[in-house]
Amino acid sequence: MTNEDFITTFPYHFVVDQDCKLVQAGRELFNHVPRDLLVPGTPLIRIFEINRPQIPLDFDSICNFINAVFVLQVKTTPMEFQRSITKRNSQTMEGSGGVESDFGSVDHMTQSQHLKLKGQMMLTASGRHVIYLCSPYVTSIPELLQFGMRLTAMPLHDATRDLILLNQQRLSDVEMKFV
Repeated sequence: MTNEDFITTFPYHFVVDQDCKLVQAGRELFNHVPRDLLVPGTPLIRIFEINRPQIPLDFDSICNFINAVFVLQVKTTPMEFQRSITKRNSQTMEGSGGVESDFGSVDHMTQSQHLKLKGQMMLTASGRHVIYLCSPYVTSIPELLQFGMRLTAMPLHDATRDLILLNQQRLSDVEMKFV
């Protein structure tokens, strides 16, 4: 498998060295993290904060918890993404009086702009790098849209697609009970 094949197969991933500095990042991360942070050599701690497990974000700690599920949260939001959220919010406020949109409150959309990723850390055979294979930690179509994502941005093998669709069906079923 070539490096390009790997990047295409796993659009949400990154590789770090023993100093926890970025070596490589998946193409979809560029839609959620400022480009200047995704250059090789950037310390991982500048890009993400760790939500789970509650450990320091360093190579040794990651290796000690290699079998755990890791949830990382992007610390910043790209400027162009912030502008699109602001534009969408102003359109929503104009169309609905600023109270509710079809996807929830405007305030909710602006409060949680930092994408979370859920996945697995894997130590490479050389023991000098860790690969984080992950998916966006989203559970509904409104949440997906909140981050400017589409289901088609996720690979077919990613169970997140099925989770989102099943959850949407469940929400629709609940709504139908009250109609």
